[in-house]
Amino acid sequence: DHGMWAKHSLLENALRVPLIFVPPGGSGSAVKRVDAPVELLDIFPTLCEMNGLPIPSRVQGRTLVPLMAGTASATGDEGA
Repeated sequence: DHGMWAKHSLLENALRVPLIFVPPGGSGSAVKRVDAPVELLDIFPTLCEMNGLPIPSRVQGRTLVPLMAGTASATGDEGA
């Protein structure tokens, strides 16, 4: 419970969940921490892109691959 009975507040410690990806064929040895806020609906498009599958147009999330590669900012803007 970590001292909290229910998610009764919008405190940061009540909203954070760990999100860990290991690419196909990856060993997980190249660990990179990204502190950008993301949504759990970003999981499906991220897994599609990591596995070379097309992302269906009806999917609401966005792929996190550019964020993990360092080619996008925390706000989702494309970088160099």
